[in-house]
Amino acid sequence: MSQPTRLQLSRRKGFDLQAWSMETNGLPALNVARPSRWGNPFTKEAAIESGYATDETWPAFVVGCFRDWLGPSQSGRDWWQGPKSDAAKSGIFGSIEVLRGKNLACWCKVGAPCHADVLLELANAPASLADAHSKNPPSCGEDA
Repeated sequence: MSQPTRLQLSRRKGFDLQAWSMETNGLPALNVARPSRWGNPFTKEAAIESGYATDETWPAFVVGCFRDWLGPSQSGRDWWQGPKSDAAKSGIFGSIEVLRGKNLACWCKVGAPCHADVLLELANAPASLADAHSKNPPSCGEDA
């Protein structure tokens, strides 16, 4: 079986995500960009406005925030907490199985940091690890 990969979406006339995905490695693709249920809630604007990132560093910063938010945090950063955060996180973990074995597409440039890479890791992790996260995802501030 082919290894799922990240694909870059395109606005090019005639672009067909499914055809390109099948040509790439024979796997179907899912769009995980905003505003899909799998989109990264951490934005360039918020990262720069907060002073934690610059025009050059924001991609890695928002992907790091996404990874930390889904947990378990390796850096101790808990950027988004509360009921809306918990609902969004539950939505991702509740549908992670849908992503398994599929290429994931986002607008990020190939080779640049992208939250789709985090989703690929989670979706294609050994079943025991993915199941543990989906049944009991760590809450913000909780060490897992």
